[in-house]
Amino acid sequence: MAPQNIYRSQWDRFAEKWRPKSEDLVWPGDEWGTRQHWDMIFRTMFLDYGVADWKNCVEIGAGSGKYTEQVLRVSEARIVAFDISPSYQKVMRERLSAYVASGRLQPAIIEARDPGELIEYLEGQKLVRALDTFYSIDAMVHVDLQYLMAYFMTAALALKENGLMIMTLANAISKPGFKKLLQGVKQFYPMQGQPSAKFEWLSPEIVGTVLANLGFDVTFVGGQPQLESGRDLMVAARLVDLDKAEQFRGYLYWPAGIPPAEVPSTS
Repeated sequence: MAPQNIYRSQWDRFAEKWRPKSEDLVWPGDEWGTRQHWDMIFRTMFLDYGVADWKNCVEIGAGSGKYTEQVLRVSEARIVAFDISPSYQKVMRERLSAYVASGRLQPAIIEARDPGELIEYLEGQKLVRALDTFYSIDAMVHVDLQYLMAYFMTAALALKENGLMIMTLANAISKPGFKKLLQGVKQFYPMQGQPSAKFEWLSPEIVGTVLANLGFDVTFVGGQPQLESGRDLMVAARLVDLDKAEQFRGYLYWPAGIPPAEVPSTS
């Protein structure tokens, strides 16, 4: 199995093995958090940021479509929903079949071979510089910063001016985050080099600096995230400097005519 598909197979297995647990836990991923928590996230990161007026959105790591459904229900937005797992997308297609049929929801697979694959897809859909929002909830906590950079840069190159990137990321220095970091030591230490559901830890300073360098004005929703406000960083970043963002376009594309395996290391 190709390395880029090992991570995919983990989430495929999770979705395929899922069985409904109760009337409130019908779809894979519904067990993460509580309805009260979902409502809080949607209120503070979507309703408070004008979701009702959004027209074109990208979602990364849509899973079974828990937040996708809420965005579609309260707006007229069209969503391109990317995910690395075909099995999860099959579930989302079933859950939100009416929106897929109407054309408002467009599932798309992340192949994880070419860092420019998302921006090229969006170019094909004529959505570059036409996106209101680029968002991901409860998915990027599992993604290493090196890989996150491809999504950050895609957002910077695809959002319209003053468009929003909304994400939850794992915060190692909040008290709940630090506690979860400690709790994972015994479980994940023997799994080094293997795909797992472990969190990929960040901090407000890292996220704020990286996104500012890409042209974003960054807000951490819910107060100062380095305090006791929660385990995750709740990030709302508005793209304010398109010229700065465009400077990084070349980092998403392989040199013309050179296969990825032959590109020399930059170290």
